[in-house]
Amino acid sequence: MSVADMNKRVRALVEWVGREQASALDRGRRRDALEKALREQAEAEKMAEDGEEVQMVDGYGSAEQQQQLRTSAVEFASQAVSDSALEMSAQTMKMMEELMEELIRFQEKFGPGAKSRERDRRLAAVV
Repeated sequence: MSVADMNKRVRALVEWVGREQASALDRGRRRDALEKALREQAEAEKMAEDGEEVQMVDGYGSAEQQQQLRTSAVEFASQAVSDSALEMSAQTMKMMEELMEELIRFQEKFGPGAKSRERDRRLAAVV
């Protein structure tokens, strides 16, 4: 494989990593917006339930207690999934940043104009 072919592949990788980083930021923004909407919805449901009369349902406590248990279980599960997803996302973003740094170093060393930049450095050192 020639250096020119490698440079083409590196450019393609730089573009791909950039797109993936941008889409990861968009996913994070959407996740935050969804979490906010879910919290607001849960608060609205709780306020609506506070106004309702407490009644027994199937001998397992009041409807309000059952709803609180369901809400707590859903919140616990979503928080656990959210925490692991955020941790994996942070690790992925770190790896992508490292990859981007390596690609940029390659482009600086072997990319278009690298020979002329090296020649300019040598001339500046001589003068």
